[in-house]
Amino acid sequence: MGNPNPFTADDLSGHLQQRLTTERADLLTQYQRALRETLFTSRSEVRPAMLGRIASDEVDKLLAFLQHPLPSSALERGEYLCSLGLSEQAVLRLGQVTRRFFLDQLQSQLAVPALEISDLYHESILQGFLKRREQVILSEQERIRSALQRTLNRYTVQMEVAAGVAAATTSILELDRLLASAVELIRERFELYYVGIFLVEAQGIWAVLRAGTGEAGMQMLQAGHKLAVDGNSMIGWCLKHGESRIALDTERETIRFKNPWLPDTHSEGAIPLRVRGRTIGAITVQSARVNAFTDQDAAVFRILADQLANAIENARLFAELRSSEEKYRTILENIEEGYYELDRVGRYTFVNDSFGFILGYTKPELLGTHYEQLIAPAFREEVPQTLDLVYQTGRTVKGIEYQIVRKDGVNLYVETSATLIRDAAGQAIGLRGVMRDVALRKQAEQFLIERKALERSNRELEQFAYVASHDLQEPLHKIQAFGERLKAKFSLGLGDEGRDYLERMLNASTRMQTLIDNLLTLSRVTMKAEPFTTVDLARVAREVMSDLEAQIEQTRARVEVDQLPTIEADPLQMRQLLQNLMSNALKFHLPQQTPVIKVFSRSSTQQRVVPGLGAQPMVDIIVQDNGLGFDEKYLDQLFQPFQRLHGRSEYAGAGVGLAICQRVVGRHGGRITAQSTPGQGATFIATLPVQHTSETSAK
Repeated sequence: MGNPNPFTADDLSGHLQQRLTTERADLLTQYQRALRETLFTSRSEVRPAMLGRIASDEVDKLLAFLQHPLPSSALERGEYLCSLGLSEQAVLRLGQVTRRFFLDQLQSQLAVPALEISDLYHESILQGFLKRREQVILSEQERIRSALQRTLNRYTVQMEVAAGVAAATTSILELDRLLASAVELIRERFELYYVGIFLVEAQGIWAVLRAGTGEAGMQMLQAGHKLAVDGNSMIGWCLKHGESRIALDTERETIRFKNPWLPDTHSEGAIPLRVRGRTIGAITVQSARVNAFTDQDAAVFRILADQLANAIENARLFAELRSSEEKYRTILENIEEGYYELDRVGRYTFVNDSFGFILGYTKPELLGTHYEQLIAPAFREEVPQTLDLVYQTGRTVKGIEYQIVRKDGVNLYVETSATLIRDAAGQAIGLRGVMRDVALRKQAEQFLIERKALERSNRELEQFAYVASHDLQEPLHKIQAFGERLKAKFSLGLGDEGRDYLERMLNASTRMQTLIDNLLTLSRVTMKAEPFTTVDLARVAREVMSDLEAQIEQTRARVEVDQLPTIEADPLQMRQLLQNLMSNALKFHLPQQTPVIKVFSRSSTQQRVVPGLGAQPMVDIIVQDNGLGFDEKYLDQLFQPFQRLHGRSEYAGAGVGLAICQRVVGRHGGRITAQSTPGQGATFIATLPVQHTSETSAK
């Protein structure tokens, strides 16, 4: 057995503390050296400036353990050193330094128990360190796993967003709408400050902004914002090199256009749009945050840019194709109605929809059909002869008019042209041409013929009526004259019955005189019309009031004439118009009620269309009264000659006044109508042109 230890525990503790206190500086120096030598094995959190404090704390913890050797305190110390970031090599090295220090500084009798305490201390520290390191490793693994999962999730979301944006944009074939939709989707899905798309112009010198988000985007588009392809901007650099460029902090970026419309940009990326090796434009993505983009973001933007570039190219190709189709369609649409092509035999090889519509057939029904089958029998010799002439002369023939037989059996007038179709060798292989439906034109021509015949007949009738009325004047005057003589000389000898007969004859002759006078007046509207001149309707109204002064006084009427315009018209006929309307208003008044007649004008809502001049203004001349009125179901009858709504015994007149008004207004290119309710007065509205052309004036 060895010699028994002469030192008690208290003696040992006190002696060790004394030695450590005396040699503290030396132990502290050795601890610092050990920590420096193992610095790079520790985690990055451990900085060189921390080593002195760690070493000093370790000396204090060792002294405390010597006073109270509690393994739990050493365990806590080990966990703490692990949490600081020290490596296992550093902890082991501290234990080695402590053992070497005790061996060098203590006598052999003290060294053995001191090493036992030192080993207990460092074993406990190592246990605590390993326990904590396991927790740290697990925590770090979880952190890394979570970070990887977040990164993967973000990348997945970004790819889904990119796929969604690509799907949304590739389905749009109209370029401007495609670009506008793309920038909004990218900005929204990636939560960006601004997104814009530049496309390189044809000369390759400028990149023109074609779409941009927000108010800034609208302002730049309105200003025609563009950047030089080789200019000092990220877009210019990107287009010149065909590569992406990312600025995580725009304040440090040297190649950048500082955009005054986007003052809050702190991160910016420019990604090229490339198609088949060509750079056709670039996307600018901008964020209000510094370091907003990761490498994964840049990769997603590149994928998105490639998809968008293909969508842009597709939209351009579609636009070119649509333009080509529209040109061809425009040609077909601009050839009036139908378009056809015939082979050398005379069978239809192509027709458009309009051609089928004219004939009432579908396109499949017409293709392969011989054209002669559709021609009306009366034209089956004439049309083939004309088409043969095209083959013989090679000249285009236009205006071939004939009748075709529609599918429903109706004969229809058409007009056709024909020109040769030649093959690559110049040989005639068929005919092509256009066909238009001229049925309406034929109807219009027939209508004009009939109208001219009717106008000629009307003129002859008016001439006859004028001449007949004039010629009736002389025999009527003789009847009246001899009747008056008979009444004056032989009245007493006739007896009562004879005098009654004579009186009836004279009254009938007077009525006939009135009818002839009215008929002459009606005929003179067209037969004795005067040229149109400038007419002051206000002056005409005053003259009419003067003529009707006796009737106005007799009925105690109140006539109110408002401002009336000056127009181009026949002055005598304007006087006839106003006098007839105002006279009727005085005549057909309600008993025991003061007649009130208002004459005024207003701008008409109707317009008169004159060929070559377009719509011309018209004016409404209105005569309104508070008299008898009439039922509007008789409105058409009201303006017919010799038509009366009241008996001859009640109101004098032959029923020609309003017919004359209608003739006058019609001659001036206007129209007249009336509105009324029985017992509540009537309103007559004559709508007249303000001006006339020389042609209408002559008419």
